[in-house]
Amino acid sequence: MSITIKLIHNGGNGFNDYIQVDEGETADALFNKQKLGLAENCFIRVNGVEATKGQVLENGDVVAITAKKIEGAII
Repeated sequence: MSITIKLIHNGGNGFNDYIQVDEGETADALFNKQKLGLAENCFIRVNGVEATKGQVLENGDVVAITAKKIEGAII
């Protein structure tokens, strides 16, 4: 069975769409499927809150994946 979530990420040209994922899928498993680099270089948020390790996604969740540092930015 699958659920629908909204996925937003800035990898490449960016992406914002509703996608189907397996029921019971975790935020970190979704990140790994997207092949956006190393998880420690990104923020993964679910419904605006930083995702916890192994957080299970629920129908209607909004998942945002953003880089911690944008290339060329000075910290």
